[in-house]
Amino acid sequence: MMAPVVQSDRYISLREVQKIVPVGRATIFRWEKSGLFPNRRKLGPKKVGWLESEIQSWLRSRKEVREGTITALATGRFAISAT
Repeated sequence: MMAPVVQSDRYISLREVQKIVPVGRATIFRWEKSGLFPNRRKLGPKKVGWLESEIQSWLRSRKEVREGTITALATGRFAISAT
């Protein structure tokens, strides 16, 4: 019998986030401020990070949106396409 797969979570830097979500830092911060992107966490006096699992979950949700009829724009506004 195989043991269940346990996914460990880790904090990732802005640079790592940008490798996963290839947009500029200003876009990430704008999306975060408007509630469209996972929040970073303060890890120390001059260090922040995002939970990798939250970024992956966000990516999956974006894929679901793209496959649906709602398209999110980088400005945070939404356009609903008629089908």
